Amino acid sequence: MLSYEDFKTEVTARFMDFMGAGYKDYELEVMPVKKAGKKMDGFSIGKTGENKKATVRPTLYFNDLYDGYLKTGNIEREMKRAAMAMKNGISYGKTLMGKLDYRNAGSSIIFQMVPREGNGSLLADVPHRNFLDMAIIYRWAVSIECSGISSTIIDHELASIMGFSEEELFDHAYENTKRLLPPCVKDMDDVVESLMADEGIPEADVDDYRRRTSDDEKMYILSNSISHFGANMVLYDDILHDIACEMGGDLYLMMPSIDEILVVKAGPQMDTEVLAGFLCDIHSDHEEEAKRLSDSVYLYSLSSRKIFPMVSRSKCI
Repeated sequence: MLSYEDFKTEVTARFMDFMGAGYKDYELEVMPVKKAGKKMDGFSIGKTGENKKATVRPTLYFNDLYDGYLKTGNIEREMKRAAMAMKNGISYGKTLMGKLDYRNAGSSIIFQMVPREGNGSLLADVPHRNFLDMAIIYRWAVSIECSGISSTIIDHELASIMGFSEEELFDHAYENTKRLLPPCVKDMDDVVESLMADEGIPEADVDDYRRRTSDDEKMYILSNSISHFGANMVLYDDILHDIACEMGGDLYLMMPSIDEILVVKAGPQMDTEVLAGFLCDIHSDHEEEAKRLSDSVYLYSLSSRKIFPMVSRSKCI
């Protein structure tokens, strides 16, 4: 079996052979990517001399290909599968290109929350503003479907092409995000009970679980209609204020991932240290490190309509 570095060298040297004659004028580009502190080795292909901003390029990862190689021991098979995925991605990208219109991009700009820690390189390249221990960046949402979002991060170059300052990007995103991705609140108990039922757990045990949670201890999931980039809802005071009024008091907020906010009623029945430990448990079980957002517990004050950090376990492993 090849080592990872030897595998990467082999794929880099031979991958274009698997793309076929129709891609003779394309070249492979290796793009190291840092996602939430984890190094990923990405690669894509494009026509020689092509303007990257004028295309939608799919990215594959040597890391994923190597995992497949370790299971099969067949490097040719993995490159064939990757070449097929690359061709499909290029085809889809051409379809998306027909939808790109820089003149009307303002109506498709949305927020994304990212952790500040570990994202220094990203934040140096993109317009952004700080928010608590996180940062707000901007994405151009080319296509939004129930299965996900096709979008690209807006860096300084793309913002310049669009002609938008950071303040204008924020204003557009504030207007668009809630409109394109409407908020959605779910009772955590309903989610857990549904999972228990799917796993065939007896109804008596499900009923027993339901009885264990008092109204003041109920946890809710605040996200959006497609459960992608749902943590953006923390930027909308009216949403948080309505939830706090409905629950009758201040709120504790937790944002384990970029896709959701966990909400519980603040009060003596809730220990913020316990909630912080709960976040650590979530992150220790979370397979998608790239989606990790915050280890902090925050207080949303109903009276002041402001968010305050309460406790953080930034050393969660």
